[in-house]
Amino acid sequence: EFAYAEALTDRYAPCSFDLVHMSNALDHSFMPLAGIMSMLEVVKVGGSVHLRHAENEAENQSYRDFHQWNISESNGRLDIWRQDYHLDLSEIESFADISTRRIKGNIDTIIAILTKKNDVPAQPKIFKNQFDAELLKKLATR
Repeated sequence: EFAYAEALTDRYAPCSFDLVHMSNALDHSFMPLAGIMSMLEVVKVGGSVHLRHAENEAENQSYRDFHQWNISESNGRLDIWRQDYHLDLSEIESFADISTRRIKGNIDTIIAILTKKNDVPAQPKIFKNQFDAELLKKLATR
C-alpha cells in the first residue's frame, strides 16, 4: 500500500508491525524526522525500522526533483542534512537505539537500523520544531 511516511499513523495503529522498511525514499520527504518518528510509532517495542539509502542523494542530484535531503553517516552515527541544515536526531535516541553502517560502492549505501525501545508519544515536540520559520524561508527562496 502507498502511504506517506509522515502520515503512517493516519493509516495504521501504533505498534502494528514488527518491522518497517524504507529504501531510498527518505531523501524525498518534506519532513524526514517526522517520517522516522511515524515509522517508529507504528512499529512494536522491540521491533525495528530499517532505512537503506544511497548516500547524499540530494547532493548527487543537485537537489533536483524529489531529492531534497542527504542521508549519510559519520563515525557510525546517522546524519540527515541538506545544504545548510542538519537534523538533530538526538531526541530519537530516547525512543530507539540507532545503528548505522556504510556499504561501499560506486555510490555508498547507508543502512540504519532503529530498534524501538519504548513507546513514542503521538505528537512529540520534535515534529513541531523540525521546521522553524527561518528554515522554511530558506527552503522557499531556493
